[in-house]
Amino acid sequence: MESDSIAWGDETLRVEWLVEESFRDEAWQERWVVESQSPSVEAANGQLQIRPTNDDRQQGGVTVWYKQAMPDDLVVRVVATTDPADENNACNLNFFVHAREADDSPLLFGRDGAYKDYHQIPNYIFTFTGGITPGWSRVRQDPGFHLLSDRQDVRAEPGQRYTFLIVISGPRIRYYLNGTLIHNLTVEEPLSGGWFGLRSWYSSVNFESVELGRLIAGES
Repeated sequence: MESDSIAWGDETLRVEWLVEESFRDEAWQERWVVESQSPSVEAANGQLQIRPTNDDRQQGGVTVWYKQAMPDDLVVRVVATTDPADENNACNLNFFVHAREADDSPLLFGRDGAYKDYHQIPNYIFTFTGGITPGWSRVRQDPGFHLLSDRQDVRAEPGQRYTFLIVISGPRIRYYLNGTLIHNLTVEEPLSGGWFGLRSWYSSVNFESVELGRLIAGES
């Protein structure tokens, strides 16, 4: 596997990349599983494009899971855009990390995409939203939907491109947005490795690339 070094504050991280997804071929459906209440999900123009199919906000959720489990110490790097449309677009660019079933067994696919169902199983939820909503960035931990970090001073805007970097090292979690550290926290009961998912709600968004890697070490 390809290794890389990336900046993390005043440290340099060494990463062994395990997944490098660009959604440029139809085989993406062999690697990912879609759980959707109604939004459409398709790969086009080198992007995974998510679009609402009706005006029902109660049925606007969608999660796209990578099929293979990821390690405890994980690096996530995602590039995504929000569609310029400013109607019916919450600009949701969210992620599930370290998801498992409630008994710590492997994640079972087949839920219908309803957000509340994921609150019953272990995972971290990273949300970044805006558009037609007030907008914020938050980190939560399930089960229980516990709020770990909240930033009300950032929001997703239509027609923008964002690069996300999430670094999980044991109890330490860092979340960068376009190179700026947004969340910096330590959890009391860290989750073990598990499944990664792209999440959105009532939004027109495009995931351009997803990279998932094992954190090898940090060097000051």
